[in-house]
Amino acid sequence: MAARETVRDDAKDLVRRAFRAWDAGDERAIESLLAPGFVQHNHEGGFWDAAEVVRLARFFSQPFPDRRTEIQHIAAEGELVAVHWVTTATHRGPYLELPPSGMAVRSEGVAFFRIAGGLIAEIWNWSASPSYYRQLTGRSAPISPPASSAEPR
Repeated sequence: MAARETVRDDAKDLVRRAFRAWDAGDERAIESLLAPGFVQHNHEGGFWDAAEVVRLARFFSQPFPDRRTEIQHIAAEGELVAVHWVTTATHRGPYLELPPSGMAVRSEGVAFFRIAGGLIAEIWNWSASPSYYRQLTGRSAPISPPASSAEPR
């Protein structure tokens, strides 16, 4: 029983490290945590590969340099880790066409991480919160940005 608990604890620690790397915009750390063939599924039916996730981390780093994700709940079973997360940040740099506003943004959601070989192989991530753009402006983004700069919704 203790060995199974250790594996689950290791998996939860891996996911915690991934959130810290994402918040810091640490591209190397993010890459080091993702398995070959990694895919992140989004709620719109699309997906991002590892390179896209790294681009998204870079995209969010300048406008929201103080991003902080708090894990509200975390559980592991088998190869899956489930997380209820809340992220807060301040709009301190250019974001899409918006100049820095100093406004706070918040997102909340759940994610499932599939762990394989000690790395993150897949993520399913859902947020129930309005996009940062909507929080900052009260409206939808004027255009859909290209995939390499798309905001996860």
